[in-house]
Amino acid sequence: RQTGLKQGSCLKFRISLEEILLIYMEAFGAETPFFLNLKKKSGDIRILLTVKGKRLDPLENKTLILQRSLLDFDGAPVFRFNDGENLLEYRLPLYNTILKNVRMSWKYMQGQRKTFVLAVVSQFISVGLNIVAPVLSAQVIVNLENNLFRQILLVALALLAVRAVNVFFLFVSNRSYNIVYNKTLSNLEKDLVHGTLRISNYCIDEKGAGLFIQRLTSDTSALATGFNTLADLISQIGNYLGI
Repeated sequence: RQTGLKQGSCLKFRISLEEILLIYMEAFGAETPFFLNLKKKSGDIRILLTVKGKRLDPLENKTLILQRSLLDFDGAPVFRFNDGENLLEYRLPLYNTILKNVRMSWKYMQGQRKTFVLAVVSQFISVGLNIVAPVLSAQVIVNLENNLFRQILLVALALLAVRAVNVFFLFVSNRSYNIVYNKTLSNLEKDLVHGTLRISNYCIDEKGAGLFIQRLTSDTSALATGFNTLADLISQIGNYLGI
């Protein structure tokens, strides 16, 4: 759940995994060792179950519990046998990822898409300037070793100009991202409020008003901050390239 899995997927995964392990224990003994390996990808979580022993595919003759746990399950396991190991791999799709949040909130950027493009372009220009600045700094050191004071002054002025332009584009980028964030957040909250007004009083009484208030604030912030997270990633890439 912390990595973005839906609650239903977590429950089906746990039930199916327990049932598969019971099948192997009945066949190989209660002391049968098994290994779980988890890898998180960009859009899913991959969990590999390894059980050593002769070939036994629990998906060929499914028990009733296993059939029900895998019914309408997006991350149903795939079996394969390799070098005396029974391998079952789960691929559980994530719903709370940066790219999915950006894709979902893109439609709420009404009238702000040009501002977002301006922010991205300014960010990339800043990345390029971060690459140029260390080169000029190294040139200052080379000229200093050769006692070329006139060249040192010219390079220092160029370095000052690069830093000033870099600060300007960083200001434009941050301001543009803030405008996009505030506008996107406002549109998201308006849409959620309109949707909340269509919910019946029985549902609100059953779930509690606090739940809806929490979702209005937390979910909208998570979606709207997708663009800021993307901007931070671009900025970090620029810093690494500059180094």
